Amino acid sequence: DPKPQLIAWYRAWKPKYAAGTMRVYANPSVALLGIATARAMGGDFAALAEGRLFPALGLKRTFITVPDAERAAYAWGTNKAGKPVHAGGGPIAAEAWGVTSTSTLASPSAGAMPSTATWMRSTAQPGCRT
Repeated sequence: DPKPQLIAWYRAWKPKYAAGTMRVYANPSVALLGIATARAMGGDFAALAEGRLFPALGLKRTFITVPDAERAAYAWGTNKAGKPVHAGGGPIAAEAWGVTSTSTLASPSAGAMPSTATWMRSTAQPGCRT
């Protein structure tokens, strides 16, 4: 279990900037929330997300571990060599960046909606209000 090592890393961590002087995004902060939530619920983050959270939200094609039959529907990035890859693993992968979902949104009351990318382009137009 890599989590004890991760907790030790958090305890030893020192910020690079004084509080309130710089905004910094960090996956470890998001992961810590996932780890703490899973511990408070007495379970594994991935199992709780896929077994309880996603079904409760009606997310039918959202995963921590994407099944082989679904992999073609999910985005790829590229590695340093330019080869297509999905997000990598690591001790905080599930909690920090592990949620993967299709990009087609659906609303029971509105019917099918455009893909997330189409929606983002349309709402990024000047003067657009959502």
